[in-house]
Amino acid sequence: MTPSVLELSSQGAQPSADGAADALTAQWCWTSAADADGEPLRDVLARRDIGKLFTFLRGQGMSVNAISRATGMQEHSVRAVCGGKRTVQHYDVLVRIAEGLRIPRDMMGLGQRLHQH
Repeated sequence: MTPSVLELSSQGAQPSADGAADALTAQWCWTSAADADGEPLRDVLARRDIGKLFTFLRGQGMSVNAISRATGMQEHSVRAVCGGKRTVQHYDVLVRIAEGLRIPRDMMGLGQRLHQH
């Protein structure tokens, strides 16, 4: 059985210190397997349609509070994005969303993080 977005979030699938994906992420990536309103989530992410992404996550049972915590956005901002009253265009916010929701940055057309030595 394919795990839900909520199961993946609660299990904390994150890359290890050396950047390799853990076993859960290697087995299944919700961003490439899911559909948002009949549209592949991959296409939604490529367009950086954060409103549709958040609406998808809400439909999977993820709370506004959980999205807010994961992305570092205020709850009222998450609600505004879900309601179509606000869009997300700032690069730094898009990066926080990708990292907080464990979305591969390249799926959203974001550059890879530079490693500091």
